[in-house]
Amino acid sequence: MAKKYYKRTFLNKKEGVALIESRVSTDENGFKDAGVKITDCNRQVSLEFNFWNVETKDNTQYKINKLIEELEAFRAALFPKQ
Repeated sequence: MAKKYYKRTFLNKKEGVALIESRVSTDENGFKDAGVKITDCNRQVSLEFNFWNVETKDNTQYKINKLIEELEAFRAALFPKQ
């Protein structure tokens, strides 16, 4: 059964066009087409997280975990606990 997920979240508290947009679609065969787009003013980064077998699924999970780890380390470096 095909499924879809889509979400767009603005990143600034009040104004601005910075956002994160995520999407996942699954077809009836289990293939997942997924991606994240992050924009800030006129800059954009798009990451793809597609998978269709166990090997690519493991790599996609690894990629997402590495991104989360790095963002957490970046936050800790930017805002160290005192």
